[in-house]
Amino acid sequence: MLNKEKLKKRRKELKYSQKKMAELIGGTQPNYNQIENRDTTFNKPDTIKKLAIALDTTVEYLTDKDVPNTLESFNQYAQLSKNSQDKVISYIKELYQNEQQE
Repeated sequence: MLNKEKLKKRRKELKYSQKKMAELIGGTQPNYNQIENRDTTFNKPDTIKKLAIALDTTVEYLTDKDVPNTLESFNQYAQLSKNSQDKVISYIKELYQNEQQE
């Protein structure tokens, strides 16, 4: 689901008006206003992607799916032995498959 606070914060950082945002995503200012302020369950992937592109950010940022400490985790992974790296990859694949079956 879209994080309205991050959406508004990023828009203001770029000094974009709601009208400008609406133009960038191919909508109208009233519709954009509804996305930013009223629709509490907004979850349209195509529009969220357009918002992320317009705001020069990521879908993950706008939907609170940021992976914390990604760079740190990658650096730690890189320091593991080949055997341990293989175990990490195997575990990730297993987790992914389990979630797809749920």
